[in-house]
Amino acid sequence: MLLTGIDGAGKTTAARAVVDAARASGEQACLLRNPAGRMAMASMWARLGFRPAPRVEDCLESSARSWNVLVNSIRARRRSGLVILDRGLVCQLALRRMRGLPRGYVIPWLLSVLPRPDAVVHFELDPALALQRIARRAADTETLQGLIAFQAGYASLPEYATFTVLDASRPPAVVQADLAAITGTDFGCGPKFPPAKF
Repeated sequence: MLLTGIDGAGKTTAARAVVDAARASGEQACLLRNPAGRMAMASMWARLGFRPAPRVEDCLESSARSWNVLVNSIRARRRSGLVILDRGLVCQLALRRMRGLPRGYVIPWLLSVLPRPDAVVHFELDPALALQRIARRAADTETLQGLIAFQAGYASLPEYATFTVLDASRPPAVVQADLAAITGTDFGCGPKFPPAKF
């Protein structure tokens, strides 16, 4: 399973909760992250006092993301049970749309040859709420304009029509329970929540 969505949507938090619940019930489960290094690079550009052109930025991030995806694809094939991938190559395509860059050829080709996840779950969240969450965790910085453009980038992808869209504005426990239901994970005997709004 692959998780997508803008920063602050709650992907990693929900994925960790579902993986922990699966392990607690005796299942094999793991979370594999596919970062592009955006946070580290943004910090480096700030220290250096400049920001490269969007194409250069995308080239560096695409290389990092593609490497992580390739490594984690091998790891996923060697594991049994539940495997959740936090971000993937479609996330880089959404970033390209956000920056007004073309789709390119290498990443779409990789998407066509790499194993496809059983499901792609997209965490949909109002960018203003996502920005509040990002500010609370104080680990990185984003702008409302950037998050809006990133959200639009996802929605404009041809792959978006195949995503299972999860309303991430609800309480974290509800979102986690819905994600667990999609994965088939027993999320314990806690309160029952309304069905997911896919």
